[in-house]
Amino acid sequence: MKQSQNTLALPDLRRPPVAVYPAVQINMNVLTNENWIETIAEVVGEWLVDSDFSESGTLWSITQKTVDFGRPVLAEFVLPHGLPGMGEYLLTKLAGEGRNAALWSSIFFLGQEAWRPFCHVEQGKVWLEAENKVGWKAYP
Repeated sequence: MKQSQNTLALPDLRRPPVAVYPAVQINMNVLTNENWIETIAEVVGEWLVDSDFSESGTLWSITQKTVDFGRPVLAEFVLPHGLPGMGEYLLTKLAGEGRNAALWSSIFFLGQEAWRPFCHVEQGKVWLEAENKVGWKAYP
């Protein structure tokens, strides 16, 4: 993929070392938007405007079943790495989606095998992985 103003061929992904991290656990029964990644990217864009962040950071996710919302549901665990305050900001924004939409959770990051990077901040922009999984495209 040729790099342009709206594409990023080799992003500077921030990979967390193996450890336990606080993550935002999203109840996928409440956040019914099929394009949940775009919903998160929109919140990240708002955070960029509200903050003075000028470095790079990556949001990682893993899908797992959970009972943390009071009953068994599918949840997306989102780990913002290298984005100070992004987790709290995301949790606050998702709280507006409804009761039990999101909560803090501790989760073990074992590495890239199970987790996937889905949103990235670099050059003052929000990036999402391209549909063909080759490179990243600026959002929106």
